[in-house]
Amino acid sequence: METLRETLVRLLENGSDKVDSSWVDEMSRQYPYFTVPALLQVKRDNGMSDERRRKLLRRIALNTPSKDVLYSIVEPMAADIADIYPPDDRPSAPTTDEAIDTFIAN
Repeated sequence: METLRETLVRLLENGSDKVDSSWVDEMSRQYPYFTVPALLQVKRDNGMSDERRRKLLRRIALNTPSKDVLYSIVEPMAADIADIYPPDDRPSAPTTDEAIDTFIAN
């Protein structure tokens, strides 16, 4: 029988393996702030119920520091629209200290 760790390694190595709900729940009980199992299930299991999906997304949202990353997880078309706008190549505005130093130097 696989340990929780061995199952995680297998799932990360094999992108096509289906994620078992009971395994995700057990990982959540043992490691409440580790959201990778929930993320794997959301990404791979299209047949889960809406209630289960919302529960997992809430768990993921609580531990995801970036809104952009959370959006890419939640929105299925995020990858398609990520490249709509060209990259911003404009130089960044100087900071206040840099502007003062330039003013004093001139």
